[in-house]
Amino acid sequence: FIISNIFAQSELSVIGGYNMSNISYNDADVVDLVNIFDRDGFNFGVESNTGSLIVGASFVQRGAELENEAFGFSGYEVYNYAALHLLYPIAMGSVLEGFGGLQAGFALGGETHIEEMETTENIDADEFGIDAGLLVGANFMLNESAGIRASYYLGLSDVIKDLDEDLNYKNNTISLSLIFKGGFGAS
Repeated sequence: FIISNIFAQSELSVIGGYNMSNISYNDADVVDLVNIFDRDGFNFGVESNTGSLIVGASFVQRGAELENEAFGFSGYEVYNYAALHLLYPIAMGSVLEGFGGLQAGFALGGETHIEEMETTENIDADEFGIDAGLLVGANFMLNESAGIRASYYLGLSDVIKDLDEDLNYKNNTISLSLIFKGGFGAS
């Protein structure tokens, strides 16, 4: 009710694009055993300027490509989230706007794939914790209604719930998206 009321009072922006994600382990010793590579994904959402803040909701896909030479396996993991963000915009000229704030993702599930076994398994959403972190970036507007967004997400919370702290990890994501402002208002 609160979110729909906020969005109903102003024009919506629609955002969608490409994510390049990876993970960072809490223990540096784990990194010596596992090679971590970026994993492609996507994001799609809506947001609204409410007063001096930007409030948004989106679908975000994160994950990583993993390779463990010691145990001889490679594969990937994909994590899907329903995310909410609260951003503070900073005007940097007529076409450039920076922003910084918080994002929290609520797990929708995911999948893990092991190449050598040619198996893909679903990851239950109950295994995930809340993915909370900092979101910073900038919008470059091409005209009044269309632009490009570049952002970086730094995860501050552990991805997996109930996993040993040393083995747990955090999400990091670089996103490049298209942004369409206005014309979608519900008022």
